Amino acid sequence: MLETGQHDIGDILRESLEHEKAALDYDYELLKLAEGAGSVLLEEYAREMIVAEELHLDEVNKMLRTPGDVEAFTL
Repeated sequence: MLETGQHDIGDILRESLEHEKAALDYDYELLKLAEGAGSVLLEEYAREMIVAEELHLDEVNKMLRTPGDVEAFTL
């Protein structure tokens, strides 16, 4: 991550959320490429990365919500 100069926890979490979304997009692209290449091991690796990124994305999203909110945080 590049230094943005923003050190408020909300700013840091929003930046983290953007990076998590970008990483998830790359993981899905990797999965697509792995499926086309016929590599079961690479497919499994991509799927595991997707699961990890989605879980982390959800955790960051929860941290950005106002207490009591049940709707997902949106930028």
